Amino acid sequence: MRITFDPGEGDALNRRLRSPRELIFNRLMIERTLIGAVAMGGISFAAFDWMLKAGWSEFSARNALLLLMVLFEIIHLGNSRSESKSAFLLSPFRSPILLIGTVVAFLIHVLMVYLPLGQTVLAAEPVSLQTWGTLFVLSLTVLAPIEMHKFMRSQVFRNRKKKAWVRWS
Repeated sequence: MRITFDPGEGDALNRRLRSPRELIFNRLMIERTLIGAVAMGGISFAAFDWMLKAGWSEFSARNALLLLMVLFEIIHLGNSRSESKSAFLLSPFRSPILLIGTVVAFLIHVLMVYLPLGQTVLAAEPVSLQTWGTLFVLSLTVLAPIEMHKFMRSQVFRNRKKKAWVRWS
């Protein structure tokens, strides 16, 4: 589940070979998609509920939720760059095309929220700097479950490798 524009991770020879019949939506892809979806969905629902209870209008809460989803996707994209390596170990400058594409897409969203034409098309409104900060921090929470999944899979793989080594010794 590596992003296409990223260069190789350099550890391909240490990995198990993939079957040519392996589906694109393999078990790992499905697990990561579900984990990310549950994390993003749960946090989004909780944030929306909190905004409404805090007195935000439904329009403002939906607008902030749209921004939260954009931020989630940017963070999740960075976390999806490797099946096994932590997002914290991968430089965003490793893939200039991906970085530029992500920045341009984000800037388009920002322009659409702050320019009158975009506000009309998206039915959006600008948000405060404090709201930006809060939503950014919330979007970072999607890192934790995916990073935990990567760690747990690496531990399982290590244990299998040790058991196989013992069998052949």
